[in-house]
Amino acid sequence: MPLTVGEAITAGLRSGANAGSEAVAYNVQHRESCRQDLIKLALRVMGESPAWWRNADGAVTIIANTTQIPVPYDFGSVGTNFQVYAPALRRKLIFKDPVILEAYRQEDVTRRGAPELYTLKNVTPTQGLTGLPAGTKMIDVWPTPPSDTLLELKNYSRGCPPFVDCPLAPGVALGATGLLSGTYYYAMTFVHLVGGVEYETEGGFISAAVSPVLQQVHLSRLQVSPVRTVTDRLLYRTEAPGALPLKLVGPIGDNLTTTYDDNAIDGDLLPATLPLPADAVSGLELFPNDWHELIFVDGLISMIRAHVKQVPFEMFDKGWEKDVKRMWADQRNDRHVGRVMPAYGGSQVPRRWRQLT
Repeated sequence: MPLTVGEAITAGLRSGANAGSEAVAYNVQHRESCRQDLIKLALRVMGESPAWWRNADGAVTIIANTTQIPVPYDFGSVGTNFQVYAPALRRKLIFKDPVILEAYRQEDVTRRGAPELYTLKNVTPTQGLTGLPAGTKMIDVWPTPPSDTLLELKNYSRGCPPFVDCPLAPGVALGATGLLSGTYYYAMTFVHLVGGVEYETEGGFISAAVSPVLQQVHLSRLQVSPVRTVTDRLLYRTEAPGALPLKLVGPIGDNLTTTYDDNAIDGDLLPATLPLPADAVSGLELFPNDWHELIFVDGLISMIRAHVKQVPFEMFDKGWEKDVKRMWADQRNDRHVGRVMPAYGGSQVPRRWRQLT
């Protein structure tokens, strides 16, 4: 089973920096340092790979009478390292600079027809109707298609996936007069937006017990993620007896708030339960499963030990680098198609964040 970023960080800290206490695994600063180290390891892994793996295929569908659709987050470059192909039309679309494509559109804003040109642009803060955050990469086509049109994205450049750790346990305390009586435990997940789809991390660490009597529960230290793709956090809680599973209370609503007052009775909890690691998408799942412990956890343990001894990682990395090269050598070069690392989320059925209503 593939490891998540949260699992890899916890395993690395427990094995590489445990000095008689596991408290090190629950320290925000230590975990963020390890997340940065995992990114460095991933970049090293990518740097050792054959050039062919950097290419990957994807697809998007332009909805009838619209012109734009989000593309995978790592659909980078400026229109020269990939091609856009419309299978139903048996044609490649021609890349144009956004300004030039817009000039074509302004010549006849009512024109409808099979797309001929495309460009890439970022969502701007003024494009609020898209429901997407500023900076989301969009593909824009001209003319406007009169029917749904599938576009195949061939050989686009890849980037390192966003690595998202799981949240630490929130702090709990008795709050103002309210509706809750019993014993409760809490946990959170991070929600991050990738290519227009929202994914959850695995469930975070579970809080201490809190036992209100006709009171609210005041939660503090709600962890804020440093990862830019994180747009929200979901809060989960047990029912009054304090027994598993943890059910969904609702969204925090942002990646900024650090406190929350819970006054939701058990009957108001939503049926969704705290997601297991197997359900999570946190970035590490993009790499082959059998690499996770040997390449990432072992590499992270070595980096932690290098930090502790205050020596360069290069003193530990010779054997690790050999493992990376051997793992790449075991992969199959198949017609210049990136089978090893599919589009983000493509290794499983992409799932949207649970609807709350």
